Amino acid sequence: MKKVFTALLLVCLTFGYLVSSGQSEGVSSSSEPYVFYVYKDYMSIENCYEDIWYMGVQNNGNDSSMTITPDLVYPRDSTQFANDPADTYIEITYQPTNSKHWAGMYWLSGQSSDTTEKVDPKKPPEPGADVTRAKKLTFLAKGAGNAKFFIENNTGNQAAKTVPLTPDWAKYTIDIPSHWDMVCIGFGWAANYSDAKGSTLIIDLDEIRYEE
Repeated sequence: MKKVFTALLLVCLTFGYLVSSGQSEGVSSSSEPYVFYVYKDYMSIENCYEDIWYMGVQNNGNDSSMTITPDLVYPRDSTQFANDPADTYIEITYQPTNSKHWAGMYWLSGQSSDTTEKVDPKKPPEPGADVTRAKKLTFLAKGAGNAKFFIENNTGNQAAKTVPLTPDWAKYTIDIPSHWDMVCIGFGWAANYSDAKGSTLIIDLDEIRYEE
């Protein structure tokens, strides 16, 4: 597996804790909506889960079948975020090498490793983000092909949604099971040859966040 980029995870987790506990100065848990970002904008201080790992059938996904660009800027004539022309989004491409190929990525919490040693996705590093206040994960996506999107808690349980991507941005929701209190894999996707329709799967992502 390969780490793509790492940012201020500790700051984000501290921020998430303070917001969820209502102890942040000037923040009232009863009046302020709870929002916890996996991705808001490239290098935003509000981004959490920024350790991105590959997975797949060949070399744990590190086989050149996937690329990720985390800092694409919306076109100036885009109406997606008319008040913020510098807003960025993620673009992922996946090109399966054969009919049995599958691959994916996941945004992992906890301490990351600079080695290529496999991390068992069923035992992700802790601590994950406290999501006792969050009811759902929402994200914007568009593209070409199908993809499974998922989150996973600290005991390896998964909640997922399979999305047939379209050329236009759409908002999707993954409900968080009521008994979860920690999410270690904050976001992930997986696809195979069939999902890519034997060609190239394109996934554009933005505004990946936990909400009440």
